[in-house]
Amino acid sequence: MFKVNRSAILKPPGLETDGESLSPPVQRDLRGPLKYQPGQVQPGTKLILSLLFLPLGLFTARWATRLRQLNNSAKSLIWEAQPWLVGRVERCPNLPGFVEELLHLSPDERRTLLSMVRDHSPPIDRDMQRVLKLTLFDPETWDTVLEDLSTHGTRSEALYTTLVPLLERMPRSLQDSLFAKIPTLYPLAEKGGWFIAECVFPPKRAIDAFVRGILRPEQIISQAVRDGKTTWEAYQVYLETVRTRIFANTPYGDYTIEDVQAVVESIRAVLKKDPSLGEEASVILYGSFPNGRALIASSDLDVVPSTPRLVAFYHRMDAAISESLRPRHPDIDLRLQESPIHFDPTNMAIVNPVMLRISAAKTELLVYSPSREPLVYSLS
Repeated sequence: MFKVNRSAILKPPGLETDGESLSPPVQRDLRGPLKYQPGQVQPGTKLILSLLFLPLGLFTARWATRLRQLNNSAKSLIWEAQPWLVGRVERCPNLPGFVEELLHLSPDERRTLLSMVRDHSPPIDRDMQRVLKLTLFDPETWDTVLEDLSTHGTRSEALYTTLVPLLERMPRSLQDSLFAKIPTLYPLAEKGGWFIAECVFPPKRAIDAFVRGILRPEQIISQAVRDGKTTWEAYQVYLETVRTRIFANTPYGDYTIEDVQAVVESIRAVLKKDPSLGEEASVILYGSFPNGRALIASSDLDVVPSTPRLVAFYHRMDAAISESLRPRHPDIDLRLQESPIHFDPTNMAIVNPVMLRISAAKTELLVYSPSREPLVYSLS
């Protein structure tokens, strides 16, 4: 048998082969395998770990470069008065595409990138940080947004055009966290005036737009219809979603689909009693009541008549509504709130996406998408 002459083995500099101790933590015995002290990572394991974490290292390096490039190109951004809004872009045309790319990251990638932004690695502009934190769904940044809306509202249509894509893709856990704060913020938020031509969202309406962007009633109702529910049942799913996810244990939205049906039938009954009005005479019911957040005891019913003649019938409709609802709501004081005949309620679809068009002949459910194009469902 061939034998190895151990004494003839070449000695690397500083290496002893007689079993003496090497510099810690490794001891070498040439008559056996290498021995490792507890806690020491073996070379093979190091290689495996480096291969496992190589994609993460490449990811952080690539995005660090991207962030620097975007930050440098965004120096000419014109920001809105409220610093958390993206605002208009003059010489940063790649920002929208960049935001869209961020929205397609996996949850793990978002967390990694958010950690980089929080650690200022690489350093980037403060306003750009806010944009990135919003797009990466940083909870603290979104808390600030909601609190700012509930206190100041906004004079910028960016609430509608910029935040909606983010609201639509917000993780469910963050949605629930923000919704849990609304019962406290909503009663204190001022209703203020609504000036659509000036893009004014007073605080309460700004919160409504915020909620509308997350819930997407057009999706809730259309999905329920596809699942085989009737239109009234699908509408009920939406009302119950608003109630349970946002206003549970509050007086807001504390009414049922039967109450909505009673209001509709009361209005229709008055329209039917006067044939001179014609079958085409109608009112559009919009606002908080058909969107599931009214105070049943005191809210107004916002309506737009198809003809000025209908205004004379409002007191009859008020009486009919009170009579039909009082058995279930003894303290009810719902009254129709007149809107100008030329008023276009679709301008309110940003905050009130669900409306009811009521005539003597039929009732229709109008559900507006963010593009303000309605889905029309027959309720009769």
